[in-house]
Amino acid sequence: MRYWRYTLKISAETLRGEILLAKTDGRILPLESPIGIMVLSGPPAMRGGRIIAEWSEENIDRIYSAAVLDFTMGSRNPWIMLNGERNQLPMMLKTALECDIPAGRIACVDCGARPHGNTKSQFTVLNTEPRILNSQGNVVVITSWYHMARVARTIPKNAPANENLRYWVYSPQPPNNFVVSDKTIEGEIERILKYIEAGDLVEIPEPYLPKLQFA
Repeated sequence: MRYWRYTLKISAETLRGEILLAKTDGRILPLESPIGIMVLSGPPAMRGGRIIAEWSEENIDRIYSAAVLDFTMGSRNPWIMLNGERNQLPMMLKTALECDIPAGRIACVDCGARPHGNTKSQFTVLNTEPRILNSQGNVVVITSWYHMARVARTIPKNAPANENLRYWVYSPQPPNNFVVSDKTIEGEIERILKYIEAGDLVEIPEPYLPKLQFA
C-alpha cells in the first residue's frame, strides 16, 4: 500500500496499531442501559471473489452479539436496529428472529442497494429515522473489531445531529468465528486514510477502547 500520498496527522502505522488493539482490548459499554442496539451488516460470504451467500459467519456473529446484549438487559427492552444493504436485510432479520430477538422490537434500515450501501450511508440514512432523531440516551453500534476504527470516525461526520444521543462502538468478543486477513486490515487502513482526506471521516475520534489514547 502506498500511504505516502496522504498528508494527515494520523499515520498508517498508528491506524494499524489501533485496529489490532480492537481485537484484544476490552469493549466500553455505557454505564446506563442503552435505548437501542444497532447492528451494522458485514460482508457477505465470498468464494473466488464472488458472492455465494448473503449469510456469513461475520454477519451471524454481529447479530448474535446483539441478542446476547439484549438478553443481559433483562426487561429494559432496547430497540434492535438492523442496518444494512438492501440485499442483506432479509438474512439479517431471519437471523435476528432465530436468535430469539422479539420481532416487535426489530427495525430494519435499508442503507442502499449494493454497491451503493456502505458505512457512510448506514449513518446518513438515519436522518429520516425517528428512533435516532427524537431520542435521548445511549445507542450501542455493533460491528466487527477490524471495522471499529472506521465506524468511530464515520459517526461524528455522518450521523444525524442529536446532542442527547451518544453512540458506543462495540464488537463481539472474543473474536470470532471468521478469519480476518492482513489484506483486509490493510484495505481498512487505506479506506480510512482515503475517506479522511475526502472529508467523510473525522481524523481523530473519541476513544472507543479502554487503552486507546490519541496524542
